[in-house]
Amino acid sequence: MSAEADTKRALLQLQRKEGNKVCMDCGSPNPQWASVSLGTFFCLNCSGQHRGLGVHLSFVRSITMDKWTSEQLKRMELGGNKAALEFFKTQAGYTDGMSIKEKYSSKFAEHWRQKLTAQCEGRVWTAPPATGIASPAVRSATSSPAPFGSTPQMKGLGGSFSNSPNMSRSQTPDMRSNSSPAIGSAQKQRNEEYFSKLGAQNSQRRADLPPNQGGQYSGFGSDAYHGNNGGMGSVPRASTASFSPQDIANDPVAALSKGWSFLSSGAQTALSSLGT
Repeated sequence: MSAEADTKRALLQLQRKEGNKVCMDCGSPNPQWASVSLGTFFCLNCSGQHRGLGVHLSFVRSITMDKWTSEQLKRMELGGNKAALEFFKTQAGYTDGMSIKEKYSSKFAEHWRQKLTAQCEGRVWTAPPATGIASPAVRSATSSPAPFGSTPQMKGLGGSFSNSPNMSRSQTPDMRSNSSPAIGSAQKQRNEEYFSKLGAQNSQRRADLPPNQGGQYSGFGSDAYHGNNGGMGSVPRASTASFSPQDIANDPVAALSKGWSFLSSGAQTALSSLGT
């Protein structure tokens, strides 16, 4: 007689033992399916739910149709519905009527799988210590999120996410405000240098020509061009307000709006000149 036939006969004998004659989960008679992971027998309907759990929780096999190894058979011999149920009832969190998913995704089911594995390997299984409920003070001290940038993963990035007092987890730097004196001062200095450079370049342009012909742009240190516009009269001034780099440093948003107004005026002047 082949080893496979011996295995099938042994499985059928196990299925006839007390507790294994009915489905572990619904009580239906004559179960023909088993979970190697759990060492339990169950019916066809429940086998579908066991498959849905994933093989890491319940490895499903047919008693009659699938091939079995000697190791798998040993696991069923050491397990069984009765032994599994008795173990579950001694564990915290188990209640009658639990769904298959709740039951076998639980901590006590994991302990049962570990215990069964230890028995198959000839080891003594020791139940892990029960975790007590921490006091409010302990939970507050241990469950508070670590400061941003203080974890080893963040520190491993070269300190670019260090726990700086100037930057919190929910706040990003705002260049438009002076919330960080160092950043605001440096940005102000760069703005002044940039627009001073533009003003110096514009002052070297001719004041008697329109911008599109090499003349000065209004709003950058010069008045608007008022020269002859091909007999069409003088070009109206875009604005009598002055424009200076200090405006950018004091109020970037207002200065941007003013600069856009000056730029639009210059574009209109250029278009008028091209149309003559």
